[in-house]
Amino acid sequence: MTRLLAGVPIAPRRDQRGLTAPLSASKLRAMRDPRSDDPKPRARYAPQILGILNVSPESMVTESIAIGAEAVEARAAMLVETGADWIDLGGRSITPDAPIIDDATEQARLWAALDVLRT
Repeated sequence: MTRLLAGVPIAPRRDQRGLTAPLSASKLRAMRDPRSDDPKPRARYAPQILGILNVSPESMVTESIAIGAEAVEARAAMLVETGADWIDLGGRSITPDAPIIDDATEQARLWAALDVLRT
C-alpha cells in the first residue's frame, strides 16, 4: 500500500520479515523538496522554527510583545539571529480575559509592524 506524505507518494519499506519499516532519519535527510529553488535544499520534512512577535500589549506571552518601531525591529532581529525560519506577527491576543479589540485596531497594529519589517 502506498501512503501519501504531504501529497507525495511514499512506498512503505519492508524489513527482512516483510514487515513495514519506517524511513530512517538519513533517508529523510536525503530527500529533497523538488519545489525549492534553494541552492542548498533542506531535507523534505525538516523541522522549521516559528518565532512569535506580538504587537498586542494584552498578550499573555509577555516576552513576545514588541510595542513601537524599535522594539519590533529588535524582536524580529533577535528571532532571526536565534534561528527563526518564520515570524508569526500577532496583533490581537487570544487570551480569554484579554479585552476585545476591533478589526481596525488589529490591522493598524499589524500594518505598522509590517512597515518597520519591510525596511
